[in-house]
Amino acid sequence: LPVSDFDAAPFSTAEFGDRAVRFARDLSVNLAGHLAELTARSGKVQALLATHDGVSSARARVAALDAAAKILFGDDFRIVPEFGLSAAQADEWMNALAASTGGGLLSYLETTLNIDFPVYEWLGGAARVRPALRTWESLTTLSAALGRPEASLTPIQLPFTANASWLAMQFPPDQRPDSDKLLYTAHYATPFDKTLRRQCGLLVDAWSEVIPSTTHTTGLSFHFNRPDNEPPQAILLVTPASSSGQWVWDDLVAALNETLDLAKKRAVEPSQLDNTPYAPLLPATVMAATLYGISISTNLSVANGLMINTGLDQHG
Repeated sequence: LPVSDFDAAPFSTAEFGDRAVRFARDLSVNLAGHLAELTARSGKVQALLATHDGVSSARARVAALDAAAKILFGDDFRIVPEFGLSAAQADEWMNALAASTGGGLLSYLETTLNIDFPVYEWLGGAARVRPALRTWESLTTLSAALGRPEASLTPIQLPFTANASWLAMQFPPDQRPDSDKLLYTAHYATPFDKTLRRQCGLLVDAWSEVIPSTTHTTGLSFHFNRPDNEPPQAILLVTPASSSGQWVWDDLVAALNETLDLAKKRAVEPSQLDNTPYAPLLPATVMAATLYGISISTNLSVANGLMINTGLDQHG
């Protein structure tokens, strides 16, 4: 029967057909974008795999594989590569591990400084400033709280030196590091076996530190603005007022006070004298004078060419 016999409004599927067309078009565009992205990723991965096959350095090969894995699976993806040890490296590692587990590496901290758990004390301090170690600390705490075995840490120090103390914390005063050291603290899922050809591990955190010396010879310099003053135009020369051959403190103080009193008698400032004919003469008009030659003074009469016997004028 026709639909019009039962429904006054006609039923049309044209709108649903338009929706299907739009959905198919959007899906096609979306798939085309994904295809382009996958094609680009595939090309980058193939180039990195070719780089891996074309280089001989183990570090470069691992870097190429790591970059290819991140392109395929995302930046958060991590691979744990295996590595091999030479016989000398394996022996060095084993000797350093024996020094740590045998107590020699931590003996100064445990016996002299009486630190019961130096590795955990170091971890507690480093975890406050290193987020990755903070996560590891939380992991060990939660493991113990949930009844799981707690992941212990074992420190070693490379290159191996017999009877050396651990440089991660306080060490004996007579032990002075003279070269770079690698302080490798790790959790061993299985005991270390130097005979195994392949090893692997997950690096949680790494950083460099400089151990400060107890003493250091240095110099200090200070930067300051020099005063914007011109050189002095007058020099105060004070001589003893008596011929005793030594200074008298009261005479020196009196000379300074007299100088200050005479300085206050200046009625004008230097800027008011610079443009007058008196400028070359006025700075010297206030000076010491004496009637008798018992002290150093300026004889203006001699300077002016007038040889006058002041002693006769005063007595004549």
